[in-house]
Amino acid sequence: MGGGVARTGYRQQRQEVITAELLEVVAGFEAMLE
Repeated sequence: MGGGVARTGYRQQRQEVITAELLEVVAGFEAMLE
């Protein structure tokens, strides 16, 4: 049962990393458009 909780925490971490990468890509696009 404890493994399920660890998996959820891992998934949340991955989501935060993906969000940070997306923000960097968006910032790069905005810099190119200016």
